Amino acid sequence: MERNADRLSDILDLPTLLSSAIASSAAQGATSVTNYATALDLYSHIKRLHLLYSDSPLIDSIYAQTESAMQDLKSHLITSLRGQNIKLAAAMRTIGWLQRVAPELEFTKNGGGNKEGLLGYLFLVCRLSTLVHTLSALEPLRQLADQESQIRLRNNSRPGGAGKINGNAYQGGQQSERYVKKYIEIFREQSFGIISMYKSIFPGSTDEPTAEVKTPFKSASSGQSKAKQDMSTIHPSALATFPSHLTDLLFDTLKEYLPNVQDKTSKESLLTQILYCAGSLGRLGGDFSLMVAMLDAGGADVSHSSEDDDDETGEGEWVEVMKKHRELAGRLEALASGVGAGKGVDKGGSLRVKSRP
Repeated sequence: MERNADRLSDILDLPTLLSSAIASSAAQGATSVTNYATALDLYSHIKRLHLLYSDSPLIDSIYAQTESAMQDLKSHLITSLRGQNIKLAAAMRTIGWLQRVAPELEFTKNGGGNKEGLLGYLFLVCRLSTLVHTLSALEPLRQLADQESQIRLRNNSRPGGAGKINGNAYQGGQQSERYVKKYIEIFREQSFGIISMYKSIFPGSTDEPTAEVKTPFKSASSGQSKAKQDMSTIHPSALATFPSHLTDLLFDTLKEYLPNVQDKTSKESLLTQILYCAGSLGRLGGDFSLMVAMLDAGGADVSHSSEDDDDETGEGEWVEVMKKHRELAGRLEALASGVGAGKGVDKGGSLRVKSRP
């Protein structure tokens, strides 16, 4: 006992050292690579001791304290995934540490499911929470836009009252324009970052199709029960429906506040911004440019000022903006591809070759 007193003292200090490493890593955030690595090494050492001396009450007590501390570590790692400006390297390290701390999140049983396991879902949920929190900073602008929505609805409910309410001129949705513009800017940057970061952390996670359920034809009842059992173990890729959820989040806001914008130039500018956002996500497989037509369907009560032409409709607006956007995109693509000195771009966005004398 006297000869092993130092070793026993070191073993008894392991939970304290682990808790200190976890507290230091939590204070420094995702950049604390050394402290997180030290905590994981201590945890691995304690697990080995528990396997070697599973009959020892002392080791059982130390292991129980360790498991309690590791729950705090899991919480800190998940919280770090919700960081406002988390970088790709820090996110990849955090996912790697979670794979060691919480192997139960790697769902790969029976050959079904996806490569990233449940960690993919966890990552997207954390980043979506950050996106929603960032958008909530626009609450003052949203409140002003809500006031314009109320004015617009009162205008539409009164015959011949499309221009004034109680003698106060309607400002044409200036606050709504500011809110929607800021909203799209944040949404475009954050959504592109989330999906691109996900594909870098979980490469090839969406390349393979979901495993098919094979049911025997010998017995219909046994085949159905086996199919239900297999279906319970199959998890589609976390990214399969996430872009559509992001699109719904954006379009719910657009359908509510875009009809407030009455100025034609301002509305065309916002529609162009939406198309650029769709093109940005389109590079990652989430293009929603064709859904712009749904904005007019959702905002059928959009009223136009008296300066607009009588034959102008909401459909004409988005069609015209779409044509201009494609024309400009074609020109930029032609310039980016290295157009030679003897080539140019016509009005339709296609290349033309100048004739030489």
